[in-house]
Amino acid sequence: MAMDINKLKQIVKAGLSNGIYSLQLTKLDSVDIDKLARDYFPDLTFTITPANEPFQETSDSITVLGVGIDLPFTSMSLEARFYLIEQNAALNLKAIGNSTWKLSTAFPSMAKNLGDKIRFNTSTGSPAFHLLSNNEDDFPAGLNFAGDIDFSKMTAGLGTLLGISTEGLSGQAKVKNGGKELENIDFSGPEHKGVDLWIAKDCTVQFSMLSFPLINPFNKAQNALPYLKLATIFPFSANNKSYELPVAMSVTNFKSPMRFEADSYRSLTCCKCPDQNSQVREYGRSDCTARRRRASRYRRPA
Repeated sequence: MAMDINKLKQIVKAGLSNGIYSLQLTKLDSVDIDKLARDYFPDLTFTITPANEPFQETSDSITVLGVGIDLPFTSMSLEARFYLIEQNAALNLKAIGNSTWKLSTAFPSMAKNLGDKIRFNTSTGSPAFHLLSNNEDDFPAGLNFAGDIDFSKMTAGLGTLLGISTEGLSGQAKVKNGGKELENIDFSGPEHKGVDLWIAKDCTVQFSMLSFPLINPFNKAQNALPYLKLATIFPFSANNKSYELPVAMSVTNFKSPMRFEADSYRSLTCCKCPDQNSQVREYGRSDCTARRRRASRYRRPA
């Protein structure tokens, strides 16, 4: 059913009652919003504690202001903008955390691992979620995250090692069951070039936060175990040639063993198989006969 802006504003405003804002999102008759609501809103209902002046209107949109109640937006400052795309309702929700906000606030399953230890800098308008029903210029549809890790509030020593005070992370997370269960997380930061890692100089380093899938053997339900990954490339020389050795460190908890992995297959000349121009391939490819070799070991943090 086609929606016009006046009807959209009327439906959105009707969600305010007795000091609570609660909007049954199916009333917007939007396929894209309904799909989003099944994963991110309990009972397909958008519920918040409204601001004193809960509505801001423009000629083509209406924004609801308040504080989140349900996961993953609990206690976050919210701006939910409703607008139209070709006579269909669309949603762009922005949620900002305060100085006490942690990833475990949004995802309780992270309370016993990294989510309770990583702290964020709140002076730059982060940490923030952006939940979109439709693709926009700045973000794709789904749950997007952007935040700056504040190493000065943490004791793991990574900031001192790399000589940085903050580290930006951004990417997407996916939840299900009305926002209650974390299914996947895929955040990454910018590359840091010219880092001195003591055992190697002039390295390129990049942070990311990813997740392992955890499957319950009894009910086959799948959840996510997030981990922090620090990846770099060690430059070295041999036989008057320059090579690069990709190395990664992964950790799910700062008190647990760290996993180190080096990929020698990508760095060493594994074979001499001529291509169409009879040139030697310095890096292994799928048609090389050498096997891929990986070296991994575990070490507890100092």
